[in-house]
Amino acid sequence: MISFITSVYEGERYLERFLLSMVNVEGVKESEIILVVNETKTYKQDIQIINKFTDKLPLRVVSCAPESVYSSWNRGIKEAKNSLVANANLDDIIYPNYIKTMTSLTKKYKKTSLFCGWDHLISNEEVLYRDSKEIKNTHKTTYNRSFLFGKAGFINLLDSLQRCYLGCHPVWRKELHDKHGYFSSEYGASGDYEFWTRCIANRERAYCSSEIIGGYFHNPNGLSTKKEHRMLSMKYDQQIKKAYGDLG
Repeated sequence: MISFITSVYEGERYLERFLLSMVNVEGVKESEIILVVNETKTYKQDIQIINKFTDKLPLRVVSCAPESVYSSWNRGIKEAKNSLVANANLDDIIYPNYIKTMTSLTKKYKKTSLFCGWDHLISNEEVLYRDSKEIKNTHKTTYNRSFLFGKAGFINLLDSLQRCYLGCHPVWRKELHDKHGYFSSEYGASGDYEFWTRCIANRERAYCSSEIIGGYFHNPNGLSTKKEHRMLSMKYDQQIKKAYGDLG
């Protein structure tokens, strides 16, 4: 089904909670979860946590020297066995319906290569530690750039130049990397936005479902949300918009 790619960089704080939530994902045992574990000071603890789940989840561990999140994603993608790929962040939640929803879209829109859905916005870290089924059924605040701006359906280059619509839980066809290369670390926390826009600028089709497929934790210490990183992320976003806007 889907190859989930997860960068583990000093992941002790969220790793066990992440793996517990993945156990609830329907169809996960027919997929694979590739954990790219950076050999940081918490490496041994990270591996100990992972070993608790080897009989519950289809895990594959790839160890590497410390590197950027996008380098880890690229490393995991090259190891992926499935034709569909998704990133799974340790501090976000993938809901039980995710695989069914996203694989159905890939079958319905066979000429489309990028897919996303809507997410619940989680601002309280304590919510992350609840059962993912409970969160999906009881949480009310919805987050997705597509939702906030009324976007559902196909995403064109003009849309992508306005903002990153693909959100935090996209699925894409692995063959995109044969055609358009891999994620770049040149754009800081905006490397995924640059890749999606690169693909769309090269006439790849992207589709956003209005189905809620996960929870996005607005982590105050996240790569793109940490206060001191925001201005730099905005700078990179503007560089991306200019580069691909000129192509349009």
